[in-house]
Amino acid sequence: MFDLYHWNRHKTRCKSDLSLDSRSSSVISNNADSSLTAAQAERKRILDQDPLATNVQHNSVTCDACGKVVKYTMFDLYHWNRHKTRCKPGLPGLSQSSSASSNDADSSLTAAQAQRKGILEEDPLATNVQHNSVTCNACGKVVKYTMFDLHHWTKHKTRCK
Repeated sequence: MFDLYHWNRHKTRCKSDLSLDSRSSSVISNNADSSLTAAQAERKRILDQDPLATNVQHNSVTCDACGKVVKYTMFDLYHWNRHKTRCKPGLPGLSQSSSASSNDADSSLTAAQAQRKGILEEDPLATNVQHNSVTCNACGKVVKYTMFDLHHWTKHKTRCK
């Protein structure tokens, strides 16, 4: 339950000479975001305009490149910006399906990632090579990994044979 004791006590002792009208100018007054401050509304606008951000909520956003849900508090951009520096934009993810976007994604890979991707694509046991998984041609199992990391795939191949 919410206790208003401290708030009411603050209101009676507060020495601020701001009137209700002058304080309300810092709050955005549109219907959907009426409880947001100007700073929160600006951060929400930034997220809404970001092409990698989908499903923007007050406490989370979904990355369109990798599908990860990034959590934050009231549109705080720290965790989102941190995720974007670590995530490779343009990787074939949940919303991208054209081969043109996949070619664009190859240009964003590091040399080591591109080399590992080539090894997977040349492997006769590997089918459906993605940035985060590969399907085993022998048993049909989907082996998950991160950015073409070969550890789990190599481990699977030794057990699958």
